[in-house]
Amino acid sequence: MGKDQFHVTLDAPLFHPIPEAMITLKKLAIHEIIRKSSTTEAKPICSEELMPVDDPYLSFIDSLVNTYKNDSILYAIFDPGSVGKFPDDFELYRNSLRSQEDFLNFSIKATHKLVPLISQKNLAKGGYYIYAEYQNDGVDNITIFLLRDIEGKTLKRTPKAFKIATIEYLDTNNLTMACRIDEKRYEQKESNYLSFTMFKQQDVSDYFKEWISIQEKETSTAYTKTLLDVINQIDPPVDSDTKQRLSTDELRTKVYNLVSSNTARVVNLHVLSEQLYKNPGKISEFAEKNKFTIDTEFRYDPKSLKSFIRLEVNADGINMKFSRGDWEKGKVRISEDDPNLVIIKSKIFADALRNEIQNK
Repeated sequence: MGKDQFHVTLDAPLFHPIPEAMITLKKLAIHEIIRKSSTTEAKPICSEELMPVDDPYLSFIDSLVNTYKNDSILYAIFDPGSVGKFPDDFELYRNSLRSQEDFLNFSIKATHKLVPLISQKNLAKGGYYIYAEYQNDGVDNITIFLLRDIEGKTLKRTPKAFKIATIEYLDTNNLTMACRIDEKRYEQKESNYLSFTMFKQQDVSDYFKEWISIQEKETSTAYTKTLLDVINQIDPPVDSDTKQRLSTDELRTKVYNLVSSNTARVVNLHVLSEQLYKNPGKISEFAEKNKFTIDTEFRYDPKSLKSFIRLEVNADGINMKFSRGDWEKGKVRISEDDPNLVIIKSKIFADALRNEIQNK
């Protein structure tokens, strides 16, 4: 084994086998980039071979995937203007035979391209770069996880007592960064086939986007409309006061009131989900399962947010404003016999209209 290569082993007791694994792990490569705080030089140490795909490695990646899902997620695409960067390496791998050697070469090449970016950033650190190809819920994914050692303490037996020793270990709950490629979305050229964790540390934020060549695409308007689609389909929660399940119309109104009260105009799905369901992952998990693309945190569009409680149409010299509940209850509807006929079924409105006409 060369001096710039290493072999990774996982201590089996640390990652217990999963009774029913959530993922099917196909390929796994782990590399390390070392950069000491006293120097700008970053050094890659790459594996010579892929890791096994059974336990404890399967449990290790499954744990990382679960941590990733529970994190705050943003969506994006590859920057179409990037040349000779990660997107090209990924496309080259996709067009290969996708053998184990192909995957290893892809991961090593990508890791080496990351080294100069880390060297150029004053605050950037190294870590373990974990490349996993797996299937989850029938979807093929390739995800790159960044983990760093955590220092901990352990007790060791001495001849007469115990002593405290310092150890370094990997904590799958302390994910530094991750980026997932949804291969089905990528192949079908759908938007937002990339998803990644929100940047928690400035040193990662500076170089990770540049390395992957990320281009964020969706707007606040698009995400606000997607949130409405999610709320229209998700099962409403039980009201904490009445102990009765809310109607979808009541849920939309509650979401509108909670979101619009945020003066920073920011929606955080975990916070909203906790407020509604006492479960911070409920909305995000529903959106993921039902193929909705929505960032965990985004700035909402005030005009689009109003559509949660009100529909407004201004056309052909007529201006109408009514609640979504009125539409769903059939108070305002389009005739099935005549698509150009709008019907408003309301005695109060009809009386008011007649009075208005008679008084003019």
